[in-house]
Amino acid sequence: MLGLVLWFDDKTGSGLVWCEDQGPLACIRPKETVLEGIDRLEQGQLIRCTVATRDEHRTVMIVAGIEGGIPPEDLRDILTQKRGSLGKSPLTVVA
Repeated sequence: MLGLVLWFDDKTGSGLVWCEDQGPLACIRPKETVLEGIDRLEQGQLIRCTVATRDEHRTVMIVAGIEGGIPPEDLRDILTQKRGSLGKSPLTVVA
């Protein structure tokens, strides 16, 4: 599955990932997440990962590769953009 690293703390090894299945955010946990052939993670990275549900929370189990990334400032803008600033919706009610 593809995921986007929304937040990652090098000191604790913890973070959050948004997954392409659009389910709940998945946690990166230092004792449960295995980085295969990767030295570190950074905010905005697009990763290939395996996700499982543990203790009612989604957890990233394996990060198998990095696909690219979004600059942190662009990611921050996307995540904090308010609905009102998106302009008029392109959808029209027809029924």
